[in-house]
Amino acid sequence: MNIILAHPLPMQRSRLLGRLRDGLGVKVACVASDLTETFNAAEHMVPDAVLMAELLAQRPEFEVLKALFDALRIPCLLLEDGQPSLRRASSPGLASLPRVSEGVNDDSLREALKSAMTGQRLVLAQPKGRTMGTGSFDSRKTILIGSSTGGVDALIQVLRTFPENCPPTLIVQHTGDGFADSLIRVLDRESTARVVEAVQGRPLAPGHVYLATGKRHHLKLGGGTTPRILLEDSPAVCGHRPSVDVLFQSALAAPKLVVAALLTGMGRDGAEGITALRQAGCTTIGQDQATSVVYGMPRVAFELGGISTQLPIDRIGNELLKSCKVGVS
Repeated sequence: MNIILAHPLPMQRSRLLGRLRDGLGVKVACVASDLTETFNAAEHMVPDAVLMAELLAQRPEFEVLKALFDALRIPCLLLEDGQPSLRRASSPGLASLPRVSEGVNDDSLREALKSAMTGQRLVLAQPKGRTMGTGSFDSRKTILIGSSTGGVDALIQVLRTFPENCPPTLIVQHTGDGFADSLIRVLDRESTARVVEAVQGRPLAPGHVYLATGKRHHLKLGGGTTPRILLEDSPAVCGHRPSVDVLFQSALAAPKLVVAALLTGMGRDGAEGITALRQAGCTTIGQDQATSVVYGMPRVAFELGGISTQLPIDRIGNELLKSCKVGVS
C-alpha cells in the first residue's frame, strides 16, 4: 500500500507518519502540509490512496484536487479531527468521501484505508475515451462557459464531449489563485480538445479551450477580423476577477456568433451577461437545478429570462456543439 499523507498540523502529521510506517507497515510516498503539495504529489506519483486531514479538505480549492483524484482513480480517506468547532462549510463532493477518526486504533485505520481503496475505485469516473468530431462546425462560432461552486466536475462532464476539432471555447471558472494552472491540467487530461491558458492577444483556434489563470485579469472575447483573447486588468465584478459577466458582455458585439452556457455556482455572476446575450439573439444554455451543486448563478439567469434552454449537465456539452454546427443559425 503506497499512500500520500496530507495534514496541515506538524505534530499530528508526525504522529500519523510514525503510526503508518511502524504500526501499519504502510509505505508513505509523500507527506504534504497543504493542498498544493498534495496535488503535485498525487499528479506525479499516482498513489494507491491519499489519507487527508478533513481540515484540508474543507478548503474551497479541494474541489480541483478531488477532480484530479477522480480522473486518476485515486481513493481519498478523510481523517476527522473530532473537533466540530473547527469545521467549516464543506467543499462539493466532501460528503461522499469515506472518513475515519484520527483516534481509532491501528487495525481500524488499516481497515478503513483498505475499504476506501476497494470501495471508491468501484465508483470513480471511467477514463475518458477519444472523442472525434461528427460533422463540421461553423468556423465563425465560439463557445463561452461560466461556472463556480461545483463547476470543476461540471466542466469535466462538458469537455469530455468535445471533439478534437471543437469550436474555440473560453471558460471562466472561479477557483483559488494558486489552482488555476492545476485546473487546466486536470481539464486537459479529461478532454480530447486541448485545454490551455488564456494568453493576451492569442487568436482563437478550433480544438482549443482557453481558461484565465489567477485573479489578476478578466477574460474577454476580442472581435475584429480574427477573434482573439483579451485580458483586462480592471476591478472585480460581482466580487470576481475573472468574472463571467465580463466574458459574456464582451461578446455582445456579435451575439449570434457565440453560444453561452452558465453552469453551477453560488451568487449571480454571469446572470446579467447571459441575459443580455439572449436578448441580443445568442443561444444560451443553463444547468438545471437537479444537477447543480449550487443552483445560484443559473437560477438567477433563468429568472431574469436569460436562459433559452435549461438542461442537466450530461446534455449540455452536446447541445453546445449542436448549436455550433454548420447551418445552425
